[in-house]
Amino acid sequence: MSASKGTIRKNIIALAICMVLSGILWLLTTMNQMQTNTVAIPLQITGIPTNMVSLHPLPTSLNLRIQATGYRLLLRQIQNSWMQNQLTIDLASEFSDTRRSVLLIPLQKKIYELGRQIGNEYKILSISPDTLYLQFDIKTTRKVKVFAPLQLGFAQGYAMRNSIEIKPDFIELIGNPSAIEGIDSISTETITNQNVSEDIQKKVAVIFPDGISSDITMVDILIPVGRMIERKFICTIQIQNNIKNDIHLLQQTVEITARVPDNKFHTLRSSDFTCIVDAIDVNNQSALLIVKPKHIPIGCSVLDIQPPAVEYLIKIP
Repeated sequence: MSASKGTIRKNIIALAICMVLSGILWLLTTMNQMQTNTVAIPLQITGIPTNMVSLHPLPTSLNLRIQATGYRLLLRQIQNSWMQNQLTIDLASEFSDTRRSVLLIPLQKKIYELGRQIGNEYKILSISPDTLYLQFDIKTTRKVKVFAPLQLGFAQGYAMRNSIEIKPDFIELIGNPSAIEGIDSISTETITNQNVSEDIQKKVAVIFPDGISSDITMVDILIPVGRMIERKFICTIQIQNNIKNDIHLLQQTVEITARVPDNKFHTLRSSDFTCIVDAIDVNNQSALLIVKPKHIPIGCSVLDIQPPAVEYLIKIP
């Protein structure tokens, strides 16, 4: 009985070995056969004249249907090396007429050239897209201001103690005339943070509309943040739009309560603040003019004005 069990065990082992060997032989045979696969490979387009610019983003990759042995395709897949390749299409010969703005590039005619770039052991069967449609225009430049949108939440008692600093605060845009015309400023990515209690200093990317670029793609941002302290100031009231000079205020000053950065607490003066009343607001139904802050030092905010309105008289000639 035990001899029979031993024989069965040996037969099972032998069968398993045969199956493994058969699998290996099948795999080797399959790997040596020609197979196809579709891969995306990065693309670089060169040869564009320096005075020309693309109206639309240039394609950055091509989908190639490739034929090669299964072994070579599997090895590339394992190494993920297709993305390490870069195909290049040179357009220099296409721009013999520098006024030409539309190019149609049939990629089937580029198969031999592109095949040499990926290696002779791979055969390109087809390319997608099969044609590149490119539009160009004469390059135009325009210098514009950079601004940074903010979405900040400050810790209690903290706020911006000065205006935001952007370096460089102006950049030169490059693009076609129709895309650049009318652009006076350009935005960075939105800076978002919560519970801020110290300066924010970072590099942020500039956001470019389609068809526009710049040699500068990142800017340095500094957002000064500090502790804020309340302080009172006596501010002289100015009359705005008093064309006939016939408005006389019965009270010439107000007391303003402002929140100021701690590093400016001892240097700020009442003359740094400007409060106004507007003669346009004069009417027969009210004997008071509302006091409004007009000029506030950077980093400060007005919390209260007392009195909020003042009496006035109109001089009769």
